Amino acid sequence: MDPVLCAVFCVLLTFGSAAAQDGTSGSRWFPSGTGFTPFFANHEEPRVGIAQEIGNSRMKVAIGNALDAYEHRWASDTMRVSALFFAYALANDHRGYRLKIDAADGFFGLGVSLHGASPWSYRFRFLHFSAHMVDGHYYDEMKMWRDGKDPFPFSRNYAEVVVAYQHHMGAWLIRPYAGITYAPIVKPVAIRKWTMLAGWEVHGPGSTHVYGAHHFTLMGTPAVIGSNAVEAGVKFGPWNGKGARLFLSYQNGWDNFGEYYNIRREAVAVGFAFDWE
Repeated sequence: MDPVLCAVFCVLLTFGSAAAQDGTSGSRWFPSGTGFTPFFANHEEPRVGIAQEIGNSRMKVAIGNALDAYEHRWASDTMRVSALFFAYALANDHRGYRLKIDAADGFFGLGVSLHGASPWSYRFRFLHFSAHMVDGHYYDEMKMWRDGKDPFPFSRNYAEVVVAYQHHMGAWLIRPYAGITYAPIVKPVAIRKWTMLAGWEVHGPGSTHVYGAHHFTLMGTPAVIGSNAVEAGVKFGPWNGKGARLFLSYQNGWDNFGEYYNIRREAVAVGFAFDWE
């Protein structure tokens, strides 16, 4: 286990045990719900679902979750610590009844969120991100990798800080956000260590409602360009709770998958996703 994560876990374990011994109710393990709702249009967030690109065979398959493992409350403020484990797979073909997976991105790490009575909320994450080529990128008959593109070691160990603001405009909810990431360890080394991100979400009234989301990333590989991801659709369930989404998405800029980190893409996709509570 990473020594930083181990130290944080030990501190939380000691703090939680002390709270239980003195009879206070300020701390608890495995609270219900989620302290910080993931951003709908961001590729580097846990989700479960599928998005099929229109006009080609590329399909993104997502699976993973963020488990809120610890909560501490004081006054009107709440801090939560989350365990993060999620992955994205790129299916580029199907043979018979099975998908051919071209590439896969895996994420795991630790998240800490803070929110209270004010409309502001904050999140810190430390994530390990690694990318891999899979059998769908390999021609068995010719014994070679597709498009002359061989797999290579890709990884980013990065810390991220994000600030979000919730604003109600009548029955509509608007959530703009902005943040920054720093990756002390990154391969290939041509990728710049600092990344900026920003975006917004808007949710309509009611449990079943329409929504729109835009995520912008400014990243260098080493050329610095902006990448955009837009998602719009219908959410069956509250915006920050359990439910399902049907959506249409648009992407331009750097490819989301790590093995294609320096390739520009533009695509439209249709998909669905499931959200946890």
